[in-house]
Amino acid sequence: MSPTLLILVFLAVGAYIFQPMLQASLKGWGEPEADYDPLDLRQLRQRRSAALQALRDLESERELDKLSRADYDKLRGHYMREAAIWMRRLDEYEQVTG
Repeated sequence: MSPTLLILVFLAVGAYIFQPMLQASLKGWGEPEADYDPLDLRQLRQRRSAALQALRDLESERELDKLSRADYDKLRGHYMREAAIWMRRLDEYEQVTG
């Protein structure tokens, strides 16, 4: 077997093996985890509450000077986006179910 063919076979097998892992790691990039039942009101409320609690905890950490301003700003933006996503999903659920 020629070295070029061997390398191509190796790359093809590697791509086949790692493709599902790569897709899973990129799925939902920038959004909170999506392993929830969109029709489970309890789960939606828990996720929203968790995101809001993370914001409250972050504020406490900042008040105690445990975070730099840059870290605070970065984390606050992340948690605000996450809370907004869960609030929107909860609103969508409530609109669908009446």
